[in-house]
Amino acid sequence: MKLVLPRFDREGAVLLVVTTILALAYGITHDHLTATLSPEYFLFGKDLASDPRPFRWAVTLLGAKASWPLVHHPQSS
Repeated sequence: MKLVLPRFDREGAVLLVVTTILALAYGITHDHLTATLSPEYFLFGKDLASDPRPFRWAVTLLGAKASWPLVHHPQSS
């Protein structure tokens, strides 16, 4: 399977970068708000209790992964 990347003009590239940053910011903010209201959801539901990183850093990484579909949902062959 050959990977074909789309071509973007300058405005399209800027739009892609800005919307990606906004999506990441939204996912991270949403997960931090949820972690404030219910840390048990992340500690037990998302198994962050066994994560060696500090709690908020683990929540940040989880929110970023959830907002980045290519990282969060790898394609299986």
